[in-house]
Amino acid sequence: MQKRKSRLIGVATIIMLAGIAFSQAQAQLANSPWPMAGHDSSFSYRSSSEGIITPTVLWSTTVPWYSWYLSLDSEETIYIGGKGWDNTTATLMALTQSGLKWSQEKKAILWTFTPIPLVGVNFVSFNTAAIGVDDTVFASTSSSPYVSCGFGCSQYCPDCENNTLYAINPDGSIKWQVDIAGSSTHPVIGPDGTVYFATRHGIDRRDYAPCYLERESPEEFLFAYNPGGTQKWAVSLGTYRINGNPAVALDGSIYLTATYIACIDSDPRSGYTRDSKIMAFNPDGTIKWEISLGDMALGRFALAEDGSLYLSYYQYGQYKLLALDTDGATKWEYPAQVSSLALSPDGTIYFSEHSSYWYLNALNPDGTVKWRVRTSDNQNLALLSNLAVDGDGKIYVGDNQGGLYIYSPGGELLAQKPLIIPELPAGSVRFFTIILGKNLVYAYVLPYTLEEYDCDYPPCYEQTYGDAKLFAIGNLYPASNLTATAQADSTIRLDWFISPTPTTAGYNIYLGTNLWDIDYSVPYASVPHPETTYTTEPLLPGQYCFGLRAYDSSGNEEKNTNLVACATIAPTPPCIPLATARIKVPKAGKRLGGNMMTTMAEIIGDRHQVSQVLFEYQSPGASEWSALPYADPNHPNPDLSFPFFIHTEIAGWPEGDYGLRAVATDTNSCADPNPEAIRITIDHHHPDCEEFWDEEGNYQKRCSVYHNAPTELIVAEPFDEQDRIAGLYFPEQSLNQDLSSLTVSFPSCNPFKKGIGECRLVELENGQNVLENGAWATIAISYPDENDDGIVDGTDIKSGHLALFSPTPGSDTWTILPSISDPDQKIIMGLTQHFSEFQLGSKPRVKRPSLSCAMSQESTQAEMDISEAVILLLPMASLLWRLKKRKNN
Repeated sequence: MQKRKSRLIGVATIIMLAGIAFSQAQAQLANSPWPMAGHDSSFSYRSSSEGIITPTVLWSTTVPWYSWYLSLDSEETIYIGGKGWDNTTATLMALTQSGLKWSQEKKAILWTFTPIPLVGVNFVSFNTAAIGVDDTVFASTSSSPYVSCGFGCSQYCPDCENNTLYAINPDGSIKWQVDIAGSSTHPVIGPDGTVYFATRHGIDRRDYAPCYLERESPEEFLFAYNPGGTQKWAVSLGTYRINGNPAVALDGSIYLTATYIACIDSDPRSGYTRDSKIMAFNPDGTIKWEISLGDMALGRFALAEDGSLYLSYYQYGQYKLLALDTDGATKWEYPAQVSSLALSPDGTIYFSEHSSYWYLNALNPDGTVKWRVRTSDNQNLALLSNLAVDGDGKIYVGDNQGGLYIYSPGGELLAQKPLIIPELPAGSVRFFTIILGKNLVYAYVLPYTLEEYDCDYPPCYEQTYGDAKLFAIGNLYPASNLTATAQADSTIRLDWFISPTPTTAGYNIYLGTNLWDIDYSVPYASVPHPETTYTTEPLLPGQYCFGLRAYDSSGNEEKNTNLVACATIAPTPPCIPLATARIKVPKAGKRLGGNMMTTMAEIIGDRHQVSQVLFEYQSPGASEWSALPYADPNHPNPDLSFPFFIHTEIAGWPEGDYGLRAVATDTNSCADPNPEAIRITIDHHHPDCEEFWDEEGNYQKRCSVYHNAPTELIVAEPFDEQDRIAGLYFPEQSLNQDLSSLTVSFPSCNPFKKGIGECRLVELENGQNVLENGAWATIAISYPDENDDGIVDGTDIKSGHLALFSPTPGSDTWTILPSISDPDQKIIMGLTQHFSEFQLGSKPRVKRPSLSCAMSQESTQAEMDISEAVILLLPMASLLWRLKKRKNN
């Protein structure tokens, strides 16, 4: 970090640049995108480079902290002039780069030229180098004549202001050098190769208070040197001090502005008077004309293609931009506090302006406003850098936060790029210089902070400088060769070649229906670099067009609209599923409550042909279907294994009518195109059925049952790795009252020697445990057989040897019920006339095969009642069909 203390004078600084339209080539300058200060001898600040539109930082490097003077030779070697890491050494560096595919590692310092330090001086610095047609580097130095004698103290040193003009070969060797009495302006190369510069003696920090000086104002000169190092001529400017730099028109005429300051009297507090003028010289150094401007504080001026001169000034509290013709006559004035200036090929004058806020302006050659845009709503965010215009007319400018802006010739903001990450507060950048390369922008940025301290001449601040950075900013180039290919599975595969930009981070893919209708507002997908392929999700039949844009690590995206490709998904005949599904639980029209809902599918066809079942619901008043949430991870949605069911927490569901449907997908990936839907009602106050699950793992399902209606109830216990299911059916006229409540739960099993641990408890709320009118109930209980081998998991019992048992009233024994096994459904079904606990167990081995073997009741009675059960229990299709077949045999 570099720290300096200085007293900042509260007088506005006016920056004015000189320029001429680039179409008039500078014959003796290097064939370079930016060969000297202001780009050319007319200071047009405009390059023929195509410039950039999607800025991305290709590389950055730390440079000496006061090195903001930049230029390029024909090989685009970067010349950086300024001070070294201390104030006593002027440093000119040459850096190289190799085309668009730069990386920081490819840069190399060719040489650093450092003259003998002026020991003790306040500072010495190189100016901007000017590059000749043969890549000779012309560079001069400037220094302060005040030697530091401690903080806040300086003494005049006449010998400390001797400087040098150097001519340096591209390899860094000195071609020739000339001593200069006084500091030098930036060297300017004229159309015939003549090198021009003027002396400008330093007057320390008190440029606006010269009456504090204890010496006479020195004589200043305008010099002209041949490229070989001989002096052509020198013209005295008297005690007028040049503002900015001399500018040279294509006809060889030299223009400059200068100011003379005189003290009113011997008392420095009385102030000073000022006289400014514009001077025009012929190529031989003779005066062409001069015009006195009076008491004006002048900025630098620019030369237009038609010979007009543009000059900013401050006088009597007013800031203005002045236009003069070739004879110095006033053409027009425009009120503006101009900060920086550049000219376009069509004569448009661009300038940055401060007026409460900061603006970028464009004036027509006649002084009328073309456009004016505010660059920020932050009053502290100033346009700090010079303007630069590329060959397409785009305007580049930097702010005091380290941000780069790119504007179109019409004033549209094309891009905004922060160069320093993380971004600094507004006002945190001290210097910002921009030059243009071949499809590149180079920017020097020096951040700093200010802290006020007490001093004799307030306000005084301590300036703490951060690391000065040189940035190379290039285009974020698009990828290439994008192709789109439709696949057999209705997806589209995209392929492309990567972007050549080394900072590319990825690619955004955009979707449209045709080449002219790509929606670039939201990416369809994003792919990281260096991936070069992407496959879509399955798409519906139709044409799909895709656009591809690269983005960098900072999130900047290039804006191409011509890298597009299309593919068509052909219509395919609808598939015919091998099996379908429909909702079995809950029943259509039921009113449900409690905190849990079981949704179960019944497979129509061969269940082995179903690969999954997706359960969907439709909210009250909605038209779209959504996947039903699931609570039990053992049965997700879609459910991939038989039996297909899920559990959903419904405690917080709003009351109302809901749709339910089950979408089966077969083993050929054909999803049911027309799934059957049912409607149910969530009613937490008056439900038909309620399911409850508590944190202790207790689960039960309770439903209302009616004497005049048959009852069917299917229950699946949640949060169990095994599929524990219970089914119950009994016919109408089975109750001893009109309405009751039936509860099915999954208790711990009572001791039973032949049991396999599968128990269900069935209870009627009215206490009834025997069905009326001799009715039979069908009970179904599932058994575990995960691998479908017909053996009960964890045992050696075949599923066909299982039967239903219930406890014998008044005894510790268990009674076997008429039972049958359904290995396809993995359930045992049996008949009973009373409700109690039921268990699955192994049948006793007997010789006579009977449905009611080892029963305590008479088997003949059981078999007689089976005939009736066949008629009464038709809804339990699988059980009844098997029982009837067995009876008929």
